Amino acid sequence: MKFIEPDRSKQLISAHKPSDEGVLDIGFTKGTFSDGRPYRLECWCMEELIMATVLLDERYLTAWNRLDFALLLELEDVLQFKDGPYLQAARIKDDAGRGIWAVNVMLKDADGLHAEIMRPIQRYR
Repeated sequence: MKFIEPDRSKQLISAHKPSDEGVLDIGFTKGTFSDGRPYRLECWCMEELIMATVLLDERYLTAWNRLDFALLLELEDVLQFKDGPYLQAARIKDDAGRGIWAVNVMLKDADGLHAEIMRPIQRYR
């Protein structure tokens, strides 16, 4: 079975100045989970928050909850949680109209570091 790679082709990147919503895009990385499912991790900041959004095919994961994703991201060596995990997961449509999960993880805030990205990030600038 072939999983889809999340399509972000219509997304506008705000790498030099914040978007109208105050988001500044930092960078991204792509990878493949052990089941062959591609993912895309996007790192961004807003005010004093640094966040990561992990996008992946929803197939066979429709009943998952936030803690399932925390375990997946740690076991697959994508993120390492220092505490928490501080994350939310929602099923959305990618830019091609296909069902994907968007997992938002708070990496850092005024209270400190909560999670760390374990893969090299390609900067947008």
